[in-house]
Amino acid sequence: DLLEVRFDGQEEELEWQFLPAAGPVPQKAGELRLHPRQFAPGTHELSLTIADRSPFAHTLTERYRLAVNGHRVSENGQRLTLVAGGVEYVVRPDFRRFLTLGDTGLCAYPTVQFRTPFYSVRKFTSIQIVVDEPAHKVIRVEALPAELSSDRLSRHVALQFDFELAGASKLLKVTTRIYNRSTSAGDMYCFWSAPPGAGYAVPGKDPESVEDREWSRQYLDLGALDWVFLKPTKPHLPGFGIASPQPLGESRFGGLLLYADPKKARLPKDAAQELTFAIVPANSAEEGAEARRQFDRAVRPQTDGGPATTLPT
Repeated sequence: DLLEVRFDGQEEELEWQFLPAAGPVPQKAGELRLHPRQFAPGTHELSLTIADRSPFAHTLTERYRLAVNGHRVSENGQRLTLVAGGVEYVVRPDFRRFLTLGDTGLCAYPTVQFRTPFYSVRKFTSIQIVVDEPAHKVIRVEALPAELSSDRLSRHVALQFDFELAGASKLLKVTTRIYNRSTSAGDMYCFWSAPPGAGYAVPGKDPESVEDREWSRQYLDLGALDWVFLKPTKPHLPGFGIASPQPLGESRFGGLLLYADPKKARLPKDAAQELTFAIVPANSAEEGAEARRQFDRAVRPQTDGGPATTLPT
């Protein structure tokens, strides 16, 4: 009765030990060891309430935030949550909310054009673990798109996403592949819209310098850059560091675009176009630059994965 433990608001019964520190009696310090159950990937809250043995039953409550890296999939297979360094990334087949970044509510999303129509991700068909190691995980999502102007699923285009986590890093690496599943060659065009930023910063002309920029409010090619730091849109939110070998550009709406290279490719039947980038919450241009160093250290995902969890189509 001297210790109450709660995980995510629910009282838990678990094994615990108190090891008093060396010194005279009465003991006023020591080490408390808990033996909790295994937790699902995500962020969890642990609260400890400890009572003393006095007649007044004084209590002390301490709260801790725990993060378990990994991934989890919703029961209907249409929501993937990835946890990297305590940051939760949520992936769902919802056009502009495809990839939600932590608890910021901000999102990044892909758009595809095949021949004439534009498409967005509309349905996941399988989710599989490609790499499952303690310090390296790759989760692959297969998806079908639908035309932006309708809910009709397309069988002419197939999408594949590899989401990669490395160690305790908050960085998420994303590789997108767009396949031509039609019966003949066709022009494919793909880009990602990054989360919004109150302006941005890029590497300067000197190796250690940084160049601050405002949005031009027009489509503007930036070429390939080592990294980009998207400045926070609100004081209580982080910015984002983005690293990619892909060509970048500004949108006329004041945002960053990441393009496949080449931007438009004529793909034969069953061929794919690929686009890769990494994103991480960042509070400064220096942290944005760190995204590039982490990106370069990241292990490239395997092409072939293990057994897939196939979802209803």
